[in-house]
Amino acid sequence: MYYFDRLNRAGIAFLTVVLGFGVHAKAIAASWLQDGREPPLHPTVIITEYKGKSYTVSNVHGEYPGIYIDGHAKRLYGKQKYQPLRAVGFAPGFVRFKSQSASSQTKTLTWHLAESGALAVNENLPGGTYSATGIYHCTLIASEAHTDTFIAVIFFRTDLSGAPDLSSSAIAFREVGPLPAGTEEDVTINCSYVAPPGQHYYFFTLVFAKGQEIRTDQSEFVASFFRRQEMASHRSVLEKYFLQFGGSNRPAVPYLRVPPQLPSGVNPSTLPSSIKVRFMVTEGGEVDSLSLDPALDPQVSRELCRSLDGWLFLPCLKLGYPVRTPVETSLSFSPASG
Repeated sequence: MYYFDRLNRAGIAFLTVVLGFGVHAKAIAASWLQDGREPPLHPTVIITEYKGKSYTVSNVHGEYPGIYIDGHAKRLYGKQKYQPLRAVGFAPGFVRFKSQSASSQTKTLTWHLAESGALAVNENLPGGTYSATGIYHCTLIASEAHTDTFIAVIFFRTDLSGAPDLSSSAIAFREVGPLPAGTEEDVTINCSYVAPPGQHYYFFTLVFAKGQEIRTDQSEFVASFFRRQEMASHRSVLEKYFLQFGGSNRPAVPYLRVPPQLPSGVNPSTLPSSIKVRFMVTEGGEVDSLSLDPALDPQVSRELCRSLDGWLFLPCLKLGYPVRTPVETSLSFSPASG
């Protein structure tokens, strides 16, 4: 287990007895994240820093993630930090999870003080963790064959508001290797996560081929998770923006453009060379009243609108006050190279 970002001894020389007990906890699949809306899809790439430079996690050896440095594979050890970022798009194909589960067990030391003279202690004193294990298992079914595949499972708790708590987030990796089309592939991670006693964890799973994420039936949960983080960051950005430009006149400026996602199997060359997009930027810097011209296939239109709805702006200011403003732009799709 990798992260995104001692034994207590009594000071009295009494007889001690070491006791071991286990705390077993299950993580819960992140289906709760769906709230009825359709946030923009979030094709993900996982970045890590090694010797002062940023690299994409592009391969996994067993449960150890790896990177390529000057064309040579490098296996990573230790407590690396990993950052999931938005990628341009998904790898071809689709992966379905037939099943998945996760659980952890923590064994803890406690110290019991025996009677000694006038002092009788009948309580267990807290000790420390001496063994912790976490198991994750899933069964995958791919729509088409892939090579050099691996999974990354993100575990997290929630804060008091019910939103994901990034400070608790951890990520586990597992090599899958060849992923045949249409057959069940069982994958197990033996060192996935450890839940502190009394705390519930949630999880979702990303599937990669050569470092590029494949879209799965988990992608809706993933989109909602990352959208919550983007919107929390957006609120912070707006607070600083309003303070910095109080009393000013400024146009609406996009600072997060979500790359358009097309349905699987749609060739960009079949789309119009230019698609005109009109929408309103709200006082809160979000997209509203979106329309596309010309009219497109409903499935294509839906996917494009999901991406465009995810754009975030520094809103237009009039004397420092945010105002709703119209925006017109265009999308261009280059013909697929032959």
